[in-house]
Amino acid sequence: MGSVAFELKPGADLDIGTIERGRRATLATAPFLDTSLDLGIRFFVGPRPPSAAQLRAIDEADDPRGLLQLDDARLWIAEVTADSHAARAGLRPGDAVLGVGRMKVGPDERPPGDAMISLSQDWRSAGRSVSWFVERRGRELELPLLVPPRSD
Repeated sequence: MGSVAFELKPGADLDIGTIERGRRATLATAPFLDTSLDLGIRFFVGPRPPSAAQLRAIDEADDPRGLLQLDDARLWIAEVTADSHAARAGLRPGDAVLGVGRMKVGPDERPPGDAMISLSQDWRSAGRSVSWFVERRGRELELPLLVPPRSD
C-alpha cells in the first residue's frame, strides 16, 4: 500500500482505475473499444474510424490489443444504436469526438482512451442536455444530447 499525490482541475473527474504508481494510465493500457449503453454509442480509439471488418476482428480476437494502433489516436464514434439518444442527437459512426460538455478530448487535453472510459460510465447528468463537439468530414459540429433519466 502507498499513497499517490495528484491534482485535479475544478470540475474534473477522477477515475480511480487510471491511477498507477503515481501516474495516469496511458492510452496503451486503456481499453480501445467501449460502449455507453445509456446513450447507445460504441466508442473506438485509433488513428481513423474503424471499418465494420475491423470491429468484427476486434470482437472476435483473443487478444485484441495486438490490433491497437496508437499513432495519432483519436476518439471515434464507431457505432450508434438506431433510435437511441445518441442517434436522436445526430451523432453518427465516423464522428471524431472533440469534447463533451466542458471536457475537451485531444493530445493536449484529455487523452482519447481516458475520455472514452469516462464517457462509457453511468451519466451523472441524467435528464439534462449535454453538448457533444464532433468533427464530421472536416467540419466541427455541436450536437446537444439529452442524457436519459436513470431507470433505477
